[in-house]
Amino acid sequence: RFNRRFDLAGMIPRLAYAALRTVPMPEKLLKIGL
Repeated sequence: RFNRRFDLAGMIPRLAYAALRTVPMPEKLLKIGL
């Protein structure tokens, strides 16, 4: 069985990475990070 917590933890960084690659402007990411 797959742990939902583990799957979620793995999906969050994946979505963030995908969003970063999709958005050519890192300004949004920097603002979110800050």
